[in-house]
Amino acid sequence: MNEEFSFKDILTIINGDITASIILRFTNVIPTVNEDGSFTVKPNKWTLHSKIILNPKDTINLNERIETTIGRAIINKLLKIDPFGDYFKYDNNPIFINKFINEATSHLLKGTITTEQMIKLFNNTIWLTRFSDMVLPSLSKNILVTPKSTVELKKKLTEENKKMIENGDVAYVDKVEKPVLNDIIKNIKNDPSFMLYEVGKPSIGNNLKQSIGTFSPIYNSAKGKFDIPDGNLMTGHDPSLYDGIANMNISGTYARNIATQQGGSSTKTIYNSMSNIKAGPVDSDCGTKKYKEVYLTKNNVFLYIWNYMVEGNRLILLTPDNNEQYLNKICYFRSALYCMYENRFEICNKCAGEVPYKTGLLSIGLLCSRLPFQMTKASLKQFHDSTINLTSINPFEYMKIDK
Repeated sequence: MNEEFSFKDILTIINGDITASIILRFTNVIPTVNEDGSFTVKPNKWTLHSKIILNPKDTINLNERIETTIGRAIINKLLKIDPFGDYFKYDNNPIFINKFINEATSHLLKGTITTEQMIKLFNNTIWLTRFSDMVLPSLSKNILVTPKSTVELKKKLTEENKKMIENGDVAYVDKVEKPVLNDIIKNIKNDPSFMLYEVGKPSIGNNLKQSIGTFSPIYNSAKGKFDIPDGNLMTGHDPSLYDGIANMNISGTYARNIATQQGGSSTKTIYNSMSNIKAGPVDSDCGTKKYKEVYLTKNNVFLYIWNYMVEGNRLILLTPDNNEQYLNKICYFRSALYCMYENRFEICNKCAGEVPYKTGLLSIGLLCSRLPFQMTKASLKQFHDSTINLTSINPFEYMKIDK
């Protein structure tokens, strides 16, 4: 039985082959079959969220003593140690798989890890997703009840902004809503269940806030102004606001449906029309004189790594080693947009960049489907987000006038 495990047994499991039966041994409850065929369920002492202390000698990619969980140790074993050995250090935070795949891909393009290692990462990721429902924690009471400090803060801010709330001023979002949400996160971020809100947006900005924090202002068409609810999903709302809340929940549904339909149709059209486009032969150069003008910053430079720039009469390959010297400058990139290669179904090496050749994925036309796919995904996300976002600006920064 799992409650009889010693810490040494857990280390042996973590450092061995992780199988489905291993993960199932750390479920929250242990079912046993009785003689009459009925089941008895009791809590498990050791679960994926049980805290443990690891020392550097306990796992090969750790260089300091840490408090972690069994689940995080297993994730590190599957996604980091199994594919890459000690190359990637132990991560004691929730690992967002897509983000880590992007990080690993950048190392693949540098040539510091191999294609075979990336394939191992993908295989382990696909296998791990089978247990996603079990790996994520269930809701706990801590994330279903507004923390006491948040209750006091909300009461204080509501009183301070009483006039603004009565007038339906959407500045409520900055004055009350955001501070309340931040206080909630500060109180519950260490609870394992908080992971349910961390897995992606708009969860933190919408679901958590509306559950135990505040509701965003709701436009009241009859009054021509916003109503500001004082409750949340756990405390309930004033019945006079029910119509407005119902309208808020279905607002824009038709427009979002149309946007989703158009996005899906565009994805199929682009996929079909671009699927035959490939990267041309190694070192091929169409000689085009056209280029894409880009102001490089630390926020967009990752999009252009391994692409060629025009510098005088030379072509310079932007790499992880030389990109910093081009930051905050206007650079001129060769691009598939302006390629004039002799084969109309191919993009020359210099316009395509080096990524297709480093990865061996030469059918680059298939990547064009990502744009309409992202648009479709964005419209789908809108169904779940009714948050009001405010941007504060100082007009004197944009207009040449005196105060």
